[in-house]
Amino acid sequence: METSTSKPAAEKANNEVTDLLNAAKANAAKVRTKGSTVKAEPKKAEKKEKTVTMASELDKIILAGGTFEKLVEAAQARSKKLGGSIRYNAAVIRAHIKYREIKNPKYLGELKQTETGIVAKVKKVKKAA
Repeated sequence: METSTSKPAAEKANNEVTDLLNAAKANAAKVRTKGSTVKAEPKKAEKKEKTVTMASELDKIILAGGTFEKLVEAAQARSKKLGGSIRYNAAVIRAHIKYREIKNPKYLGELKQTETGIVAKVKKVKKAA
C-alpha cells in the first residue's frame, strides 16, 4: 500500500523537521548554563520602591506625641501630601492607637494616651518617710 505523498515530498518534510530540531538544540545550548539542565535566562529582579503608607506616617505622628489637635493637623497635612482623602480627627487617631496596641501592647512605649493627647508617662515619686 503506497501513500499519496511522493518520496521527494517526504524527504523534504523530513529535512524540515530535522532543521527545526537542530535549531531547537542550538537554542537550548545558548540558554543552558554549566552543569545544569535547560533553563531560561533569569530575569533581573527589579528593585521595588518602598511606598509610604498613611498608616506608617500616622505611627510617626502619634509617636512624636502632642495634643490631639496638633496630631490631627499633622495627619491632615501628611495625608494631603500623599494624596489621601480621609479626614482625620481624634477618634481616627484613637482607633489607630487601639488597633496597634492590640498587635503590640508596648506600641506607645513611654507615652500615654490621655483625653487631650499623647504625653510622656510621669513616673510617680515615692515619698520618703
